[in-house]
Amino acid sequence: MTSPEQAYKPFKKGSYLIDTFLLILICLAGFSCYFTYDIPATVDIDIKENLKIETDKFMTYFYTAYSFPSAITAMLSGYIISSMGMGKGGVILALFLTLAHVLLGYSMYARVGILACLGRIIHGAASEPFGVVRSAFTAKYFNSALFYGLILAFSR
Repeated sequence: MTSPEQAYKPFKKGSYLIDTFLLILICLAGFSCYFTYDIPATVDIDIKENLKIETDKFMTYFYTAYSFPSAITAMLSGYIISSMGMGKGGVILALFLTLAHVLLGYSMYARVGILACLGRIIHGAASEPFGVVRSAFTAKYFNSALFYGLILAFSR
């Protein structure tokens, strides 16, 4: 028999509802970051047709536009997160990632290559610190290797 203190309470750390919701949200956030990183290769034909870019230039520009900001912010991500905090920092970085998705999508609609490149730069700058926030939150909230493994498996 469980006491009233041990009874299941929704919207409390350790409750099934909140834990499941957060686990799904963190998995989707990780999937979104990895999917957007690989999206230029998957929509190669559409990008070449819409933006009139050759494949070699396209691969060079789009992956370089992602990699340079990603490398810089990966080195600074600890400072960025400690100054903003995990909660606020995660929300701000998620908003930047959303903006990057919107810019990339709109660039295909408007057929403007510079917007696609700008979206890749923003995504590169925000994705690594967001990954650190995701991992730190997972380690603090779900302090089990099982949850961390599930999140990584689903994300990739």
